[in-house]
Amino acid sequence: MSGRKTLRWVAILLLVLLAAYVSGKNSGDMPEVELEKSHYYYDVLVHGGYLYATSPWGLEVFSIDGGKISLTGGYETKGEAQTLALSKERLYLSDATGRLYVFDVSTPARPRLIAELELDKIAQRIVISGDRAYLACVSSGLVILDLQNLEEVGFYKPKNYSYPKGICLQDGKLYIADFTMRLYVADVVDDSLIFLASHPTSSVAHDVLAWESFVYVASSDGGVDVFKVSGKELELVQNHPLPGFALRLARYGNYLLVTLADEGVALLEIQKDGRLELVAQYDTPGNAYGIALANGYAYVADYDGGIVVFDLSQLPELVPVDFARPEVSP
Repeated sequence: MSGRKTLRWVAILLLVLLAAYVSGKNSGDMPEVELEKSHYYYDVLVHGGYLYATSPWGLEVFSIDGGKISLTGGYETKGEAQTLALSKERLYLSDATGRLYVFDVSTPARPRLIAELELDKIAQRIVISGDRAYLACVSSGLVILDLQNLEEVGFYKPKNYSYPKGICLQDGKLYIADFTMRLYVADVVDDSLIFLASHPTSSVAHDVLAWESFVYVASSDGGVDVFKVSGKELELVQNHPLPGFALRLARYGNYLLVTLADEGVALLEIQKDGRLELVAQYDTPGNAYGIALANGYAYVADYDGGIVVFDLSQLPELVPVDFARPEVSP
């Protein structure tokens, strides 16, 4: 990735993280609406035959028919919608004003807003386990939220790290990809975090994924780092350089999909020793950021390129089957 492209993407990400408080008018409980603002997509999630995407406008909803998707409606948030998480027919959305929106998605086509919580912290990633949500708030710290009462029960910003960007929870351990170019591992005990280990990453860490005894970190222009976990020890076993800016990770069987900003999507095969081997790359029309896997397809939030859908039955080839880029009203 050229220096100019890197600077451009760093600028975009900083604008997303520090987005001004955008005032807006809520559209109610998902009526048929005309979306009037720019269609730039950050994150995606699939549930019940529908795809939910975050954009500067808010939450946008698409129906899914096989590999085809079409826009059906949306909900305008007060600030730019950032990230999504789903649990027990509830959709949780963070926006750039520091609000957390809670939608009832028992009727997936028409999410219904049931709560709006002013956290004053902007989450870039949300992970849910039971009745607890863990929010990586890059400009603030790490929040533990009680979902039953929708209240903050823990907040962590130790001196040795302060910018959590990506998080992953596996077997009672929380893995934290930090903007300070580090990976942290913590035990989750009740509503407390007990930090066990940390290790430098190759570059700014954006996302983390744990599988079996390995941890994979999307390290922006440093590619993907592979760590082996043994007790409280972290061992770097591979740094796999990639073109572009590694932002998000998703696993499908023995494959790892990595979004690469303006270089599209990379497909890497996970070897028996945990190492990675690049097998395919597809340059999407925009800047690939969020990714969700469901029903044999990969759905990529391609920022200004709309939503790109890949057929996973075609692996190890990356074959797009749909490009959804709704027309924007002048």
